[in-house]
Amino acid sequence: MKTGLPLLKQLILASIFFLIIGTASAQTMEWQLVKSGESSTDPDGVGPAIGTVSFTLQIHSVSGSVSNINTISTGYSYQSSSNMVPGNPGCPATVNNPANITVGAAFPGWSFNAVNQCGIAAQTTASKIFDRRAVGTFEGSNVTITTAWVDMFTVTLWALGTPAVSGYVIVNSGEGGSPGEFTTYTVSDQDGNSIAANSLTYTTPLFVGPPLPVGLSKFDITCTGNGAQLNWQTLTEQNSSNFEIEKSMNGATGWTTIGSSIAAGNSLNVKQYQYFDLKGGTAYYRLRQVDKDGRFTYSNVQNVNCLTKFSNILVYPVPARNKLNVVLETGRSSKATIVLVDVSGKMVSQQRADLQKGMNNLSIEVAGLSSGQYYLKVLGSDMFSTQKVTIIK
Repeated sequence: MKTGLPLLKQLILASIFFLIIGTASAQTMEWQLVKSGESSTDPDGVGPAIGTVSFTLQIHSVSGSVSNINTISTGYSYQSSSNMVPGNPGCPATVNNPANITVGAAFPGWSFNAVNQCGIAAQTTASKIFDRRAVGTFEGSNVTITTAWVDMFTVTLWALGTPAVSGYVIVNSGEGGSPGEFTTYTVSDQDGNSIAANSLTYTTPLFVGPPLPVGLSKFDITCTGNGAQLNWQTLTEQNSSNFEIEKSMNGATGWTTIGSSIAAGNSLNVKQYQYFDLKGGTAYYRLRQVDKDGRFTYSNVQNVNCLTKFSNILVYPVPARNKLNVVLETGRSSKATIVLVDVSGKMVSQQRADLQKGMNNLSIEVAGLSSGQYYLKVLGSDMFSTQKVTIIK
């Protein structure tokens, strides 16, 4: 019995040791990219950059704290059509502590070493292609990672003047963590134990392209008896020109512009927009947001099935206060006169319009009219039914 006791103790100690190691290795972390800022000023004044964009890599533990972390192999991928590495360090270059990367306060004394920001990548996620990769080793004295998100480092890239249909970045997962493709990234402690790090910015890439002309905060579609009603909202607009409404039968090909709406230009206030597609049906819609410099970006795609009984004229809102919107569809280009008459038959407003084949969206100012019932008529070579409208003050 006595000779077996030391062996039993060894087995117990070994079990405790492997339990501790197993617990450490079973830990999981998460990292994500968040946008830090942007500028519309050319950083060196000679192009091709039109500004800068910044984003921050953050990390935390999923449960509990993980101590003695001293090495993190990590990186991110971006799209060279919309962003580029600044002239310092430039491409190609593998350097320690690149000038365009700033270490977070939670990692005092740490450095990002052997960083190559110009690697070739071939990744596709969320229907977006990433052709450049930045990788390196983030290391320093031991730190403890808790469940609270902390900034690892902030990256600044130069924004290019290409259409902002790209301009996204992703961070990949490590140690086989889902959902990233690459398993070469690791988080390690002083004993060489690796902890899985799952990416929250992979299947949902982070947009960091050139500054957008508008800050679109909502885009939805409502089915009405008159087809599809598109509604969208902006929080801010800078140098914005117009919104083009595009429609497709399958959401992938055959996008056609069915209408346009003038943007506010420059605004720090919430702006509401509407557009009606009288044809409706099963279709996909998106907005093409264009600024005055010709740059543009697309909204998300909305899919609806709006059954409708066909009408070639629609007036909204009802009742109206200051502006009355008229949607007309005509089979050919023509000239028309839009007339408002009161209940006595007196004409109170007249406006000429050059109608294009297809959908036409027009506006009539009614701020100067008194509250009451009116009739809207469209006079021209094509016949339209008379619409009854109400104006309130």
